[in-house]
Amino acid sequence: MRERLPRSFKENIRNMVTFYSIVPVIAVTCLSLLILFGLWRYFTSYTVQKESIAKAETFEELIEQYSRTLDEISRDIGLLGGEDDAAVRAEVFDMMYQLAGKTGYRADFYVLGADNSLVMSSSEIIPSYLTGGEYADWGIMHKMNDSPQETVIHVNTVQNPTLCIGKAMYADGETYGYLVAILKQDVFTRFLANYASQSVVTDENGWVFLANNYAFRDNLGRFDREACSDNGFLVHQDHWYYITRTQILGGKLFLYSISDTQARSYLVWVIVLMMALVFGTIIIFTHFSINRMAEINTRDVEQIATAFAKVQEGNLDNYLDIDSSIEFKTIADSYNLMLDSLKEQIANNKEMAEHVAFAQVKQLESQFNPHFIFNTLDNIRFMMKLDEKSADKMIVALSKILRYSISDAGEMITVEQDLSYMESYLTIVKIRFNRRLTYNIEIEDRIMNCFIPKLLVQPLVENAIKYGFTDKDELHVSIRGYEKQDKLIFVCEDNGSGIEKELLEEIRENLTKEKNESSHLGLYNIHRRIHLLYKDKGDFGVRINSKKGEGAIVTLVLPVER
Repeated sequence: MRERLPRSFKENIRNMVTFYSIVPVIAVTCLSLLILFGLWRYFTSYTVQKESIAKAETFEELIEQYSRTLDEISRDIGLLGGEDDAAVRAEVFDMMYQLAGKTGYRADFYVLGADNSLVMSSSEIIPSYLTGGEYADWGIMHKMNDSPQETVIHVNTVQNPTLCIGKAMYADGETYGYLVAILKQDVFTRFLANYASQSVVTDENGWVFLANNYAFRDNLGRFDREACSDNGFLVHQDHWYYITRTQILGGKLFLYSISDTQARSYLVWVIVLMMALVFGTIIIFTHFSINRMAEINTRDVEQIATAFAKVQEGNLDNYLDIDSSIEFKTIADSYNLMLDSLKEQIANNKEMAEHVAFAQVKQLESQFNPHFIFNTLDNIRFMMKLDEKSADKMIVALSKILRYSISDAGEMITVEQDLSYMESYLTIVKIRFNRRLTYNIEIEDRIMNCFIPKLLVQPLVENAIKYGFTDKDELHVSIRGYEKQDKLIFVCEDNGSGIEKELLEEIRENLTKEKNESSHLGLYNIHRRIHLLYKDKGDFGVRINSKKGEGAIVTLVLPVER
């Protein structure tokens, strides 16, 4: 199966910016539209419900005031005749006129005898259902006879709809007469005109008493039963409405407040479409801007990666000229210095054949593995998407390594300086392997100022990591440094895969030769450099012990030089 190649850094940048810019824009667009639609529905329902409650409270207050007045008047049986008949009647009319002035809504007032005869009236027109004997068991008269001790209400929906409030004049178990106040439809029509929502008032059976909306009335004049059960937004006869139902007087009457939302719904949809168009334009513009931005901001990374690829091919004339950012400029400058150093080293090796030993040392010291840099840049490219802080740490660490590796190859450095370089290297590999790699460093303080050739300890760690993960998922590396019997000793120990016995013998034998005859460059280069530098001072170099599956221990022995 063909190995899948990783995506380019430019593609990763483009995908990352797309995810963190276009996706939020789409989310904000959808959320804004939902909020707009939700606010419109909420304020529509809130306004209609508020008006419905206000209308219902006014209805109830008006009816209750007339009911209380009728109850107060009903206690005066003198209304039905007596010496002070005229004075009592005048007082009654005065009470009714005061009530009409107080409420702003005038009712026709009637006083009937026990035989339904008219005793007094505020109107010249007498409804037939009050005085006609055939109506005694119907409507308001039936309710007053059925509940003589209570004030009753009846909605008359036949012909000219009216609201009747009645109270029987009842005492000692006998009905002496009846009091009736009749509120006509036009009284409430003026009242309902003060509200934006339309209204329909029905009795408990659905018969319409009052309406300024006729879309919900059926052929019999009743309120549409399908709409009666609805409370919210609905479509009726291909038209949008919001409707709410409010009880009046405990269910004796029902008030339906209706708002025509057709025009406003069209306006909301127009706003929704305009917002969608605006945000869609933003998304398209952002998409093309992201592609352009990704191309511009990844040129330096592509240039660096291309340059190191050419170094791998042996081309040492491809210099970098980058000044877009401090980090990339540092890498580019270090890379250019590295090329100059490599070219100078190669030239010196050719010109100074008589100084073979020194040339070998210089070459080994100044070698820098382009594969490591190339892989590190690849890691930086991925980390720029996943964790920008870690990517920044890797760039800084790589810059330190580059500076360190291309400095004067012949100089001796202190243990403390070499330890700083090794920690930069471990920073990079630690980010790369994360929890799979752990390490600890124990260096005696008294050897920190000892001089050693540069780039000796770090290859031991690199070697342990490279081969320790062969068949292990996790690896721990321990680095110790101490002074013993005038010798400077560094020990690199790992719990990795270990080395087979035959291969271990082959490596040990190769260390004794003047020319490397195996593929294991790291340990041989270290041992060869130490041999060339200190061959006249004693037996110094690399010692290696290992067992398959139990890790490896590499010991570096140097003379103490302060």
